[in-house]
Amino acid sequence: MATIRCPKCKHQEEFDGQGKWYVTCHDCGAKFVIYIARPQVPTRLNFPPNANKDVQRTDR
Repeated sequence: MATIRCPKCKHQEEFDGQGKWYVTCHDCGAKFVIYIARPQVPTRLNFPPNANKDVQRTDR
């Protein structure tokens, strides 16, 4: 998910999508374009042999 912010009133909202979108702010009615690009490459994590492998995602 991506967090988008209105350039006029600074309202923030979570958005699950990608590409180019023409959006309207729910609070002030401002209209603006957002671009969301996400890599399509799988992520690989490499740990040293003695590392703690309890990893939590931080991209949400």
